[in-house]
Amino acid sequence: MFLSTRRLLISITGIAISLAVSCGSTPQVSNTALPPIEKIDGIYPFSVIEPQVYSCKIVETVAGVSRTYFAARNGDQSRLDIDHGLPSQVSVINDGRTIRIDHKTKTYTESAPAAEVPRPGTNATLFRTMLFDLKRAKFEKLGVESNLTKFRATIDGETSSERFVYIDDKIGFPVRMEIISVEGDVRREVMKIEIVDLTTEAASDLFKVPAGFTRAAPR
Repeated sequence: MFLSTRRLLISITGIAISLAVSCGSTPQVSNTALPPIEKIDGIYPFSVIEPQVYSCKIVETVAGVSRTYFAARNGDQSRLDIDHGLPSQVSVINDGRTIRIDHKTKTYTESAPAAEVPRPGTNATLFRTMLFDLKRAKFEKLGVESNLTKFRATIDGETSSERFVYIDDKIGFPVRMEIISVEGDVRREVMKIEIVDLTTEAASDLFKVPAGFTRAAPR
């Protein structure tokens, strides 16, 4: 499921690189960055299969600054909002087409999807990008914290950071990821991504262009 991120984390090895490629300084909307993560068997000690129907917010915090995304899926339709709730909000809807909605200008563009697109729901959202990178990691179960099962993800040769994944056992899916910088005895949180307000519903209106928005020429 879920979620792509941006900037600042190049020093945090492969995760940072994949995140920057995934979102960059301008939101990227291609679904071709990653293969379906659930096709990789026996790697993760928890489920990575995205629900068929859901909606949620994704809050990314980097260096104390937060950014909110919104993700939704209903069968063959998916949506990802960047800067959700702000005037700069951009929504990307995939339903056999790629629809990019600019909420500031109240315009949208429509185009055919790329030639090689994984099945709906497997786009490179925030959590999916990081979890895909962690296919090289070893996972250690640390116990239960705030009703979430906590895992440490260790990548061979990586000593400058630690990664923790938190699983909501009720839904069987990751709902939080933390990256901690380690410099000697000093540990500090570099990045945190959380899934909040998760529901197993996604109204049909989420996958439609809002009333009053006009179609613009593709960029």
